[in-house]
Amino acid sequence: MSQTPATPTPPDAWEALRRTTQARIGLGRAGDALPTRRVLEFQAAHAAARDAVHEPLDVPALVEAVTAVGLGEPLLVTSRATSRAEYLRRPDLGRRPDDLSGLPRTEAQVGVVLADGLSPRALVDHGPRLLAAIAAALGPETTLAPPVIATQARVALADHVAEAMGVETLIVVIGERPGLSVADSLGI
Repeated sequence: MSQTPATPTPPDAWEALRRTTQARIGLGRAGDALPTRRVLEFQAAHAAARDAVHEPLDVPALVEAVTAVGLGEPLLVTSRATSRAEYLRRPDLGRRPDDLSGLPRTEAQVGVVLADGLSPRALVDHGPRLLAAIAAALGPETTLAPPVIATQARVALADHVAEAMGVETLIVVIGERPGLSVADSLGI
């Protein structure tokens, strides 16, 4: 009795493309469903995104890293949201500062607010290096206000900071809403 040789498995045409993107492409099928490996990858990405949103900002670590950039001791502000849960439920409170009386009037050309936003992890992981790159790109001819770290903050909170400090231009670096491919991205 002769055996029919096994048909070789064709190469996965999607593999090369998967290595170039974090998008979920060419996931395959296992009957009527996705392969278990792809389902587990999705669940892990979803869990990382949820964790990124709920993780509190490590303020002492961020203060230390921002201080090391050499632009002065960072100033701290918080929004009117009193907890992470309230911040997530009440976006309006994240847009308004609790108290800005501790901010000096600087009349600097540029200020930078480092806001936790929806990914505090992203701010800790990438914020200080981005702040250093911004300062380097602006050069010594630009006057910079001391950096501001804002917690439970939405973008609009920075408008109040800019007005209180009297800066001409304000750059907001904020943790972006995590997606299923990246949980630690920043927006400017």
